[in-house]
Amino acid sequence: MASTGEAASTRAGGLIAPVLAGFTALAIYLLQGFEAGLSRDPAVFLYGGEHAARGIPPYVAIFNSVGPLSDGVPAMIIWVGDRFGADPVLAVRISFAVISAACGALVFALARAALRSTAAGVVAFGVFLTFGTFTALATGGPREKTAMVAFLVAALLCVLGRRWWWAGCFTALTTLIWQPALAPAAVAAVVGILLTERARLRAAGRYLLGGLVPSAVVVAYFAAQGALAEAVSGFIVFNVRDAQQPSMFDDGSRIWQMMWRGYHASLIVALAGLLTLFVRGFLAARRRGSNLESPQATARRVGLVVCSAAGAGAVGWTVLVVNGAPDLFVVLPFAALGAAALVQVVTDRLSRRLRVIVSAVVCVAGIATGTAYSLGLHDHDLDHLDDQRVEVAALIGALPPGATVLSVNAPQVLVLSGRDNPTPYQIFSRSMHDHLDRTYPGGLAGYEHAVADLAPTAIAVGTQFDDAVVDELIHRDYVSVDVTPYWTWYVRRDVGEDALARIAEAVNPEN
Repeated sequence: MASTGEAASTRAGGLIAPVLAGFTALAIYLLQGFEAGLSRDPAVFLYGGEHAARGIPPYVAIFNSVGPLSDGVPAMIIWVGDRFGADPVLAVRISFAVISAACGALVFALARAALRSTAAGVVAFGVFLTFGTFTALATGGPREKTAMVAFLVAALLCVLGRRWWWAGCFTALTTLIWQPALAPAAVAAVVGILLTERARLRAAGRYLLGGLVPSAVVVAYFAAQGALAEAVSGFIVFNVRDAQQPSMFDDGSRIWQMMWRGYHASLIVALAGLLTLFVRGFLAARRRGSNLESPQATARRVGLVVCSAAGAGAVGWTVLVVNGAPDLFVVLPFAALGAAALVQVVTDRLSRRLRVIVSAVVCVAGIATGTAYSLGLHDHDLDHLDDQRVEVAALIGALPPGATVLSVNAPQVLVLSGRDNPTPYQIFSRSMHDHLDRTYPGGLAGYEHAVADLAPTAIAVGTQFDDAVVDELIHRDYVSVDVTPYWTWYVRRDVGEDALARIAEAVNPEN
């Protein structure tokens, strides 16, 4: 496939090419700015991160069902930023833009290592820039799956480089952010170890040891904090026993439409890339190495087999469980790698110069697409973060002294106001209802009675997520005072007509 000249350029590229790719991605992501409105899921990780930075463990301040590092990564950023007086939302968003750019650099390195071609890395990087939802969340998050992608691709690179301890370490880290990432990372390691000609047991031992170290540190942390039961409940028990999640088999048409809105035409590119990766991986697996096979060809064959198997693990999980466009993040590196593999096949019989030109054209097209998307997001008439800050500050400021606030699918208001929720439960769904029925004293009804006893002054209910929890209480004791694209505010009727009028005027001064 690739010539000796391309192999030489791969070695010469070293770190310079992926670093350049990373800076290019960062420049593109920064075009959209950091002013996007804060939506529910990113606010979950900001709220959890803010509290973890203050010493409250993940799952305790806000119950969640993903890995503890989904709060832990923002927590570390917030803790450092606080030493410099940085706004936590802005600090985390800037840091996640850098992490997103690092993902682009890592995808470049992965394609170059798996396909033994710098040109392949260039193509994969360009394709990766076209994935719209990833671009939008680069500065409009944070989303835990962004960091998951970085650790996952790092694990794959370590498998291809036979750095087994580090492969295990990155596998644990990506799993501690988002549990399903274990599937592609572990599959890659198993296949990589099986393809190792000697010392397989030693490789497996080093891989397991590498995974054990960060896992043991996390377990020890929760045990020391007295929060191990909460961590096990959120990380494992909820997902095994209570989680009810849609799959592509349930409503394929709706999910396809959701994915199309998130990725548009790049979804077709991703599917073509995945298909190519699986076909080439299958064909490479059928070929047996021989003494006549060059080291370059052997490395490419192993890279294709390992990455196609890992990609199959990622796709398998995504087909079975998919909640939204960000759930596709786990397959995006494999889609970009597959697209590079497709271009490599198509240009196989061309001269090296023409292969380089085609690869450059594809990359430039990807850069142009990513740039246009980022500029479009920046210019789009969306609710901005500053508008949300002003609205939340106005309402909170108009509440009576000593007022309390409850979030129901609206953690944004707590993040922006610096308030604490009176309960660890903010994100509600049918799965959470089942969980509360099983674990809360008195079940879901017991939780609703507990909220009634707390009698929060104001309740913010997320408008994008229809849920009936405490609905009866709201209709009986509260009145709506403001509706935004993200949440609806309800205030207790018994605060008095004068207070309600003052609150309504504060959030709607033009009226």
